[in-house]
Amino acid sequence: MDEQRFIIRPEDRGQNWRVARACADHLRAQCAALTPESQGIEVVVRPYRKRRSLAQNRLLWWWLNQIAEHINASQGTAFSDEEIHEWMKRKFLGADVVELHGDKVEVRKSTRKLNTQQFTEYLEQIDWFCVEHLDMMLPRPEDLYEEAMGRG
Repeated sequence: MDEQRFIIRPEDRGQNWRVARACADHLRAQCAALTPESQGIEVVVRPYRKRRSLAQNRLLWWWLNQIAEHINASQGTAFSDEEIHEWMKRKFLGADVVELHGDKVEVRKSTRKLNTQQFTEYLEQIDWFCVEHLDMMLPRPEDLYEEAMGRG
């Protein structure tokens, strides 16, 4: 059973009944397809939040590159922005431990699943960490920073 999303937006007020009907039709079909062996279906209704914005993604990768350059220059290392990304994800997003064929595997959480608010918080954590622990002020180009942080 594939996941299906239905987004009802206020600006579509006149057409929202069509989305609601499609949602109800989909739910009816999924309920009809349930068998005694199935695990059921989950229905979640929550406020819609956009996934991270392009500005947030651009700022993150620019910052990761700046952090890598700072660490490499101050410690004589050669970390890549990808390695810094993995470090920051582990530090601020954590990981889940899953069992695969009897092996416990640590799976780091992804930034792709963060909504814009969660991503803003993640960027703020990285910014704070750099000041507190790396003695580094991350650059904040006004246009990109304001847009990424939802203030522009």
